[in-house]
Amino acid sequence: MTLVIVASVIARNSIDLGKILGKLKGHIKEIQLDFMDGIFVKTHSLDFDVILPDDFNYEAHLMVVNPKKWLNALPEKIKKVIIHFESHENVDEVINEARLLGKKVFIAINPNTPIESIYPYLMKIDGVLIMSVEPGQYGAKFIPETLKKIHNIKKIRNNLLVEIDGGMNPITARQAYLAGADIITSGSFIINNVNVAKAINDLETATS
Repeated sequence: MTLVIVASVIARNSIDLGKILGKLKGHIKEIQLDFMDGIFVKTHSLDFDVILPDDFNYEAHLMVVNPKKWLNALPEKIKKVIIHFESHENVDEVINEARLLGKKVFIAINPNTPIESIYPYLMKIDGVLIMSVEPGQYGAKFIPETLKKIHNIKKIRNNLLVEIDGGMNPITARQAYLAGADIITSGSFIINNVNVAKAINDLETATS
């Protein structure tokens, strides 16, 4: 599988969302929408009625305390959902709800969550998202120890997709790629770059 680069989007209102997607249009196809409720993480993002253009493929990263509720409100264009292990006491219930809605399902884990916590779910999901920063904001500091989790997951289920999110730039993305990551998600390095096309190209070059 060719490694995939994803741009993560945080937006406080529809105007912000439109500007960011407009900046990315024509440069990247895969978009991660970071839904935040201000409770699971302190930041608010995309907690409004989201209207999405047809220019991208979308995944929803649900950094919220009640992911099951949010699942049912997601736009139809979102085909993949990422739920946090830490956000719900009944992970199986949320996985089943996402499946009923026809979504691909990834489980995300925060940096301090032991990888063993999600081992019971690895045969039930399409992939794992490893947070390599503390979630909730652009520009958080990369935690290199999280790379070990990629190897541990691949030992158990080698064909399971592993996505890494947080602090991804050409240097850290290269490290994640060499550790076995299938998907690199980058926020601030892409979104805050004055030259989006170059930023994406730099990530692609570093992981090829």
